[in-house]
This record gives sequence, C-alpha cells and structure tokens, in this order.
Amino acid sequence: MLIRKQRRQYIFRYLSGILLVILGVIIVVFFLSYASRQSVMEKVQHFQAQIDDDLLISTDKDSLPLMADTVIRDGLARPLLLSDRRPYSEPEATVEPVETLPEKPKDIPPLDGQLTSVIITEQTKMIFFTGAEGTIRLSVGMRYNDWQLTDISEEAATFTFDGEEKILPLRHFANTLPTAVRQLGGKVQSPKQD
Repeated sequence: MLIRKQRRQYIFRYLSGILLVILGVIIVVFFLSYASRQSVMEKVQHFQAQIDDDLLISTDKDSLPLMADTVIRDGLARPLLLSDRRPYSEPEATVEPVETLPEKPKDIPPLDGQLTSVIITEQTKMIFFTGAEGTIRLSVGMRYNDWQLTDISEEAATFTFDGEEKILPLRHFANTLPTAVRQLGGKVQSPKQD
C-alpha cells in the first residue's frame, strides 16, 4: 500500500496532466479562431465593390449609394417566402355610396310630475316637486331626469333640456281657499286672483 505522500503526488500528477491537456485544447481553439477571423477581416478590408455589368441602368459613382439604398429598401419591403416577392400594397377599396339616414329625433326624457310648493327667500329659491321618485326638493341649477331647473317664480318653475324649455305651473289643490303669502318683513299679502 502506498503511503499518503505518494498518493498525493500520484493524484497531483494525474490532475496536472488533465489540466495541461485542457489548457492546450483551449490555446489551439483560440489560435484557430483568431487566424480565421484575421483572414476574414483582411478580405473585408481589401474588398472593393464593382459595378454590375448586368444592370440596365447606366450608373455613375455618385448615384451608386442612392441606388444601393433603393435596392436594399425594395428588398426589405418584399416578403421573403412568397413566390412573386412583390411589396405589399393595400387592396383598392371600393367606396359604396352610403345612404344618409334621416337624423334621429332627440330623445327628450319626460318631465312627469307636478310642482307642489315654491319657497323663495333672499338667500334661496327652491321647489318641492312630486314625480315618479316621490316628492323631492330642488334648487336652481339642480337636475331632475336630465332636466335642469333654471328659474323659479312664485307661480311656476322653468326647466331646460338641450335647448328645450318647459314651464311647470304651481299646482292648485282642489277645495282649498287661497292663503295669504307671507313676505319677509312680516307683511301679509293676499294671493293674486285669476
């Protein structure tokens, strides 16, 4: 049996040999790739473009770059895997005359309901309006069913919708006597008689 020192030397020699072989392979691959790269670089550096004699267009040295750019753009525009290899162009659209439809009448939402109360003070003007949603309170500028309340008077309220104007009169309840209208300041006035 080998002693410990001999075993270490044996393993060291074995691994050193493998390492040297790998290093040699790397050096050879690097040299070959460098040599082939140099030969390609020399060919590229010493390459001179020649005018193709088969071209039907007479060319001069000034128009050659422009023509090459045009040929490259044309080649890029053509699909690569089609047999006709023509640039894509939009198909010609046939324009059919479109019948103009008559303008649809405006959908005006209904303003269904009744003006039941009017409150006018120095600070506020508001109404109580009974509609499909029940009795609601509206001030000037508020909306009901897309109609905007624009004006409030003692006897009516004015609503507008898209240029249309509708005036709702104050509802007079049947079998009731008109009551006095109290103004600010404590004076009592009798209501207007129709």
